[in-house]
Amino acid sequence: MAEELPTAAKPVIILGDRQGDNGLLKAIPSPLRGLLRSLLTTAASQRKARLMLTARVLYPTLQNIEEKSMPTELRVLQNIDFDVALTHDICIERGLRLFLSGWKHGLIKVLDPSGNAITPEHPKTIGASCGDTVQAAMTYFSNLALEHLFSKDPTTLARVWGTVNSPDELPKMRLLSQFEEVSLSEMVNALGPGAGTALAKTEPELMYSLAMLTPIQIRALKQALGSDFPKICEWEARKIRAIAKYFETVEQVTDLGENLLNMDSAEAIMVVGQWKKRDVTERANEARQRKGLEPAKGSVYDTDINFGKKFLGSLFDFMITQPADILQGLGRIVSTIQASDKADRSRRADEVRLFTTRFLQYMNTDVIRALGIAGEKPTSFGEAVHILDGLFSKPGIGRKFFEGPLQTTEGVMALHKLKNNIEIMKRDGTIKNEAEISVLLTSSDMLDEAIASFVKFN
Repeated sequence: MAEELPTAAKPVIILGDRQGDNGLLKAIPSPLRGLLRSLLTTAASQRKARLMLTARVLYPTLQNIEEKSMPTELRVLQNIDFDVALTHDICIERGLRLFLSGWKHGLIKVLDPSGNAITPEHPKTIGASCGDTVQAAMTYFSNLALEHLFSKDPTTLARVWGTVNSPDELPKMRLLSQFEEVSLSEMVNALGPGAGTALAKTEPELMYSLAMLTPIQIRALKQALGSDFPKICEWEARKIRAIAKYFETVEQVTDLGENLLNMDSAEAIMVVGQWKKRDVTERANEARQRKGLEPAKGSVYDTDINFGKKFLGSLFDFMITQPADILQGLGRIVSTIQASDKADRSRRADEVRLFTTRFLQYMNTDVIRALGIAGEKPTSFGEAVHILDGLFSKPGIGRKFFEGPLQTTEGVMALHKLKNNIEIMKRDGTIKNEAEISVLLTSSDMLDEAIASFVKFN
């Protein structure tokens, strides 16, 4: 029997060597009992048996603590037998939480083999009642909870077994168990041997987001990221949800590849996920047939992501790390280039390079939207580049305008007015193509009205 402290105002239990003894051992007189106890605790099976006896003795105290500390509607251990409680992960979690709380507040005392009290700061100390550490005991009961959560998924159970030693990690495992079975299997296999540890450390919101990924998306992410795949357990939850929602095909993920690691913004993921893609299954299968291969098992897509990577080369890797507004404009220009003839493709690529090397450093969200690169009614990326080039080359404006006034409220308003004037001149036929914009800005005063107050930086 456990020794109750009669002077305690609240229930206090001491877990010493006798609390793990079975009836036979208790009947043996000292000092022989102590000698046998020491010999028995060298066997793992005996330590487990002593742990279960200790837990059974402790259980009524845990029920008592719960009854006194929690409202009726939140109690889960009341009127539940110990053996029944061990068959419910919720009960096991509650028991572990109550034990830690009681231990921390002095309601439960755990002794080492020398009879000294073990403090919560030293969970790796051997406990006298079971012959094992407190942490090992927590892991044992956590494993019982995991057995119930993953009773229908032995593969996942094997991966998470032994990785949980705190009740704080069990809600994450419970959420993980709600994954669609195939998705969970794919996730665990993709994470590899460290799956249990990685998932146990994952925050609940991120775990919920990971559950939104389809098996196809998980496989594609594994293919794209390779050995870096476990890093998705460190990503922002919104980034995962953006992939789940907007990356509908394998090719979108695999074409982006390791660039995903450098895209921290969920908004950027959303934008790139909406870049154009084309179903080329028929063409792909014809090519496979000519090679003597079987048709593809699913649909095959060609993406603007892939085209942009091939066409822009290393410049693509840099541009894809930019904010969502710039990626919106880049997506449009990649789509335009993809549909253009070879001569136009070269010109558009030059525009991207010019924007990146000369103007990108001066951009902010307001400037980007004023230029029509992004926003509700975006216009041509090429037009924006020619406006910037014309302003940069214009006498009295030039670099000094870009290094300060451009980003001010007045500078942004001037860009809006300039864009409106350009639209008017396009409609009346004065401006016939984008290239004329930079020429008019640099060599005439026809578009000076909007920027007149800034023509003073000589």
